[in-house]
Amino acid sequence: MRKKASGLVTVRAISGTHVVFLALSMKETDAKGLMGFAIQRNDLTENEVVWLRGNKTFASVRPSTGIEDANSHEHPFQAFQWADYSVKPGYRYRYRVVPMYGVPGALTEKAATRVAIATEPLAGVRHSVHFNRGAIASQAFAKRFPGMTLDQAGPPAYVWLARDLLPALLGFIAQARNSAFSLHAAIFELRWPAVLEAFKAAAGRGADVKIVYHAEDDETGRANEEEIDKAGIRALCLPRRNATLMHNKFIVLAKGGKAVSVWTGSTNFSRNALHGQLNVGHAIHDRAIATEFLRYWSALEGDPPAAKLKEWAESNNPLPPADDSDSLVPAFSPHPGRSVFDWWIELAATPGRPLFMTFPFGIVKNFRPVFDKNDGVLRFALLDKYVNDGAPAFPLLQLHARQQLRHVPANFLLARLCRQANQPRLIRAEVSRKR
Repeated sequence: MRKKASGLVTVRAISGTHVVFLALSMKETDAKGLMGFAIQRNDLTENEVVWLRGNKTFASVRPSTGIEDANSHEHPFQAFQWADYSVKPGYRYRYRVVPMYGVPGALTEKAATRVAIATEPLAGVRHSVHFNRGAIASQAFAKRFPGMTLDQAGPPAYVWLARDLLPALLGFIAQARNSAFSLHAAIFELRWPAVLEAFKAAAGRGADVKIVYHAEDDETGRANEEEIDKAGIRALCLPRRNATLMHNKFIVLAKGGKAVSVWTGSTNFSRNALHGQLNVGHAIHDRAIATEFLRYWSALEGDPPAAKLKEWAESNNPLPPADDSDSLVPAFSPHPGRSVFDWWIELAATPGRPLFMTFPFGIVKNFRPVFDKNDGVLRFALLDKYVNDGAPAFPLLQLHARQQLRHVPANFLLARLCRQANQPRLIRAEVSRKR
């Protein structure tokens, strides 16, 4: 949900399931003497009113420890954006953003701006999107489990890190209640005991359960084999060996032989994926899309070589689509050549549209020109590395790019974000070098 409210401070609020992001803007003349913003949250669902808190303080009032937080009414946020990560899904909130003036210890308020917004529910009619926290190295983890590793913190830490991602995944599998249902999964890392037990339980209820998994003689494949045997689900599993990297992560739920829903996203079924990395699970309740995934699963079932799978994709998953009439278009891999890759670049470069992409394996050089523009359009890339295996080869390029990012004022980017009304497109893909 998105809401905007005007006043001395203009506030743009954007909500997800577990976060509300607030982008703030003021006239430069009104910001003279501004010491920051105090933000008050009114929980309209539970009737609770609190001041949001942060880690930075006025040293003359209270030196910052970097761990203890402080009331924003006494130590206002000195940024033109703030995110509230303590909200709950499906709740209604009202925020009061107060510009604070004066001196530390004797601050005064000026006219506040109020904005009301609701967070998204965890489960939707057609789409349900779930995230874990992926925050094992964060201050939040250190505060909640001080001085402890994940294993030392134990089950409470695992639950906190997985948030609603693991429960949603287990709930999706649990929909296979009896022999009328089937589950067809294809997964790279098949290692988390709770997920394997969920598949086993579904089979025990009479559901037809089949799992294609990465079975190369490598670290991942050997770990999969070990956990499959531990869980006692060997009869449910089909090895995939004719692929260098079988990176699929999906489950198709069918009833009466007809696909009804698909679980997809970026999440492997492993300790790191569920509790360490930042991942998403996306349940799509759409018979047509689920049917396409089931057809793709059937193509994987026989462990075809890459060339045969490319032939299947070209015949059964033609890309790019003929037109934009379908709001959802599945893209299965591998496809021959680079036509699909070029299509993604074309989509990303659509004029006038904001762009937000993740590159889990680094940003490949073909995508750099998409971001290297100064045309007033906001584009963000979230990545682990600057280029695939390219760090030693491009030190000056990396340095130049990082300097460009560091020298773009955050407030300028946020103001630009507030002004742009065009809806962004969603492209979920792992863009990386060929393997």
